[in-house]
Amino acid sequence: MDARFEKLGAKRVVPLQKCDIDYDDEAEAWFEKVLAVLEEQPATEPAAIAAKPAAKKANGKKYYKGTILTNINLNDRGIKQTNLSYRDRYR
Repeated sequence: MDARFEKLGAKRVVPLQKCDIDYDDEAEAWFEKVLAVLEEQPATEPAAIAAKPAAKKANGKKYYKGTILTNINLNDRGIKQTNLSYRDRYR
């Protein structure tokens, strides 16, 4: 992770602190250093990030070619809406 940040142009605020199993004291001292450096820095606006063009998404519609075999009413009696059953040509 550290190498990736460096490759992307990140700059360290304080040196990297590698810790072992008993890390509480070292981590606390490191965080204090980080906070002290950040408090000294003047507030700045974040740099503008160039937006990548969004990849074109599929609209979710799928079209199938087939032959209608039957007309089945899946609704209650008296309702005009029907659903069609079809057979795929590519089977």
